[in-house]
Amino acid sequence: MTYHDAPETLWQAPDAHILDDRVRYIGDEVAAVAAESEEQAEDALKLIAVEYEPLPAVFASEDAVREGAPAIHKTGNVAGRMNIERGDVAQAFAESDIVLEETYSFAPVHSSPMQARVAVARWEGEQLTVWAASRAPFLLKQLLARVFSLPQESVRVIVGLTGGSYGSKDESRLTYLTALLARKAGRPVRLWYSRAEEMTAGRNRPWGQVRLKAGVRRDGTLMALDAQLSFGTGAYASGMHSVGRGAGALFDMYHCAVRYTGEMVYANLPPAGSYRALGAVHTTFAVESMMDRLAEAIGQDPIALRLQNCVKVGDLLMQVDGRKVEPPLPLSTSGFAECLRLGAEAIGWAQHRGALRVTRSRADAPTYRRGIGFAPVIYGTGSDESDAEIEIMPDGAVSVLSGVSDVGVGTRTVTAMIAAEVLGLPYEAVGVHAGDTALPYAPMQAGSRVTFSLGWAVKQAAEAAREQLLKLAEPLFELSAADLTVEQGMVKPKGQAGGFAIADVFKFAGRATRIVGAGHATNQAKPAMQGFGAHFAEVEVDTETGAVRVLRYVAAHDVGRALNPHGVENQIYGLAQTLGQALNEDLIFDEATGLTLNANLSQYLMPTMEDFPPVEVIMVETNDPLGPFGAKGIGEPPLPPVAPAIANAIANAIGVRFNTLPITRDAILQACQSSTMIGDQPSTVIGGQR
Repeated sequence: MTYHDAPETLWQAPDAHILDDRVRYIGDEVAAVAAESEEQAEDALKLIAVEYEPLPAVFASEDAVREGAPAIHKTGNVAGRMNIERGDVAQAFAESDIVLEETYSFAPVHSSPMQARVAVARWEGEQLTVWAASRAPFLLKQLLARVFSLPQESVRVIVGLTGGSYGSKDESRLTYLTALLARKAGRPVRLWYSRAEEMTAGRNRPWGQVRLKAGVRRDGTLMALDAQLSFGTGAYASGMHSVGRGAGALFDMYHCAVRYTGEMVYANLPPAGSYRALGAVHTTFAVESMMDRLAEAIGQDPIALRLQNCVKVGDLLMQVDGRKVEPPLPLSTSGFAECLRLGAEAIGWAQHRGALRVTRSRADAPTYRRGIGFAPVIYGTGSDESDAEIEIMPDGAVSVLSGVSDVGVGTRTVTAMIAAEVLGLPYEAVGVHAGDTALPYAPMQAGSRVTFSLGWAVKQAAEAAREQLLKLAEPLFELSAADLTVEQGMVKPKGQAGGFAIADVFKFAGRATRIVGAGHATNQAKPAMQGFGAHFAEVEVDTETGAVRVLRYVAAHDVGRALNPHGVENQIYGLAQTLGQALNEDLIFDEATGLTLNANLSQYLMPTMEDFPPVEVIMVETNDPLGPFGAKGIGEPPLPPVAPAIANAIANAIGVRFNTLPITRDAILQACQSSTMIGDQPSTVIGGQR
């Protein structure tokens, strides 16, 4: 199958066909083969001869935006721009006592889920069924229907348990290629990426730069932040969401005037896409590295500076979604101050830091220097429409029905817990049928939104099912439903012992059909619900080798209410992903061809268990009234503060600040050899661009 066999419809706006006659990076799909075995398919691929017409290429974002640069798409090399502002930024800088400006640079990194992309497609006439590793089955259904010019009822997407997503699972051609092959072959087809293909044709976190200017008064009042973002998106764009999500680190966390401009730039490189916490990882690193510098410049404790300028409950927050700015809403709850207090106590901040840097060397190894640092985070809980049903069968079996996928984040567990809580059942008594577009609509696993959105729908559905069950039990007890309850699976009068099992209620009522309760969560107004956190790191730096070891890590998070504490803890442990981005991970592209040089796990240096420090998780529960049972989203907030906390700790240890991620051994060693490491003096700043 080649581009001659593919429909011309875009599978992803604004720029991605399933196949076309232009190759935009090394790894861009050209042809696909289906065969009886993997070995046959590999042999057939080797027989394909492709005639290429060489075209001029551009590999660096700064070159791509220059006049006369080769156009990667007909629309030009800028995929999108954003420009938003709050307050009089120029006046705020004029009134500042200290103004600092830095450029922060970021390498491309890959999410590397345990399971690579995979799909199975089957056609039965004009009915298409796809089994896919997907975070968004309903969106995938819509796109498949559009690409193949089918009514949506002719497409079904089924998602089993998926081995990780981290945002980009659907952002590739794989599913559409699978369906095309299956239609041409007249047979079901399975297509999956190898690890090398996953790291080349998959999607990476956008790379690039944040140029940040900040102004502060000597009394600690933060006056202005001015951020200019330029993100590389590779050969194809996945939208402006990475730029849009990055705005929260400036607009939502601090009181000050803000200017925020950003652009996504094409290049002949593997494409960027969604990755957990999106652009907030970039902007939080820039802002919170700068905040430490401002604290140092005015001689104030870094924690005190944040507390002085952070948002409070009731403050209006600007809502930014992609490139759209929505009306501000008041902040509902905040556990930020408590996160700071508990995290600082756990790491021993008062003993080791105070207002100035106090570096410490090991007595047994003078070249090893220790330091501690911290960084806060604010990250909004997403909101989306969602449906759910609760099914109570005549035999007493209870199930949650939802089309939501579970990509390893515990969605099935938390939805069963919500239903069990409302219905008065033990958790083990509730089953979950999910991951199928034949079931009620559910949002994609993105934006830390599913527990919030689907949670409300499940809660409403369970309440509706409970009401019907108690109504059904009225003749049995000769009491009104208002006087009945369900506890531990037994229907009974309130305040009394005993009762009847659910199956007995159905039997007495002579009912042979199920009870179905329906729930619906709307997206009429996004809540001003923010997940706060404060991360603290203690590091040890070997100044002879440049090696960094994270000795201890404390992650304090405002979780609203931890419906499943074990699941919340596991989500916070996911900070390991940004640990790699901070110190090791870097996809390397050949400067002359754009070829990915380390598309394998032996050369792409992800952190291992040996690199992962002891992590103390602190959960602060604020019971936000906007969330189901008070819960907030926790899927993404653990990632943005990791890199700045580690970078600030390294600066505390050796007196050198790094503005480029990852902070490699070579960079540290070079800085240590060329800089004078000092104890309580202002730190040296090492900038640089990739």
